[in-house]
Amino acid sequence: MAKLIPILAVLSLAACGDMRWAKPEGDASSAARDEANCRAAASDAVQRQYGPPTPIYNRQGDVRYGADPSIPSAADRQVLEAQAADRCMRSQGYTLVPVGK
Repeated sequence: MAKLIPILAVLSLAACGDMRWAKPEGDASSAARDEANCRAAASDAVQRQYGPPTPIYNRQGDVRYGADPSIPSAADRQVLEAQAADRCMRSQGYTLVPVGK
């Protein structure tokens, strides 16, 4: 078991390499343009659903201090936007591939 832990650690670090969007017959400039468009559309969609981001004050997001639990925190908004942008890119035929391939 002790020998297995370093092997698993190396494999997990190898999986964390840089990734990029790619699709057959696509080039880097069209991928960058499509990613920018998807990110903008994702940001707009989250803002339409939840309203503009709220300023971050001390204890913002903590329901014990009066925060509205139906409004996502800034971190949750980033996750929602990233998920929406990911869906957008995949719907256009892109996949994430390691950089250098």
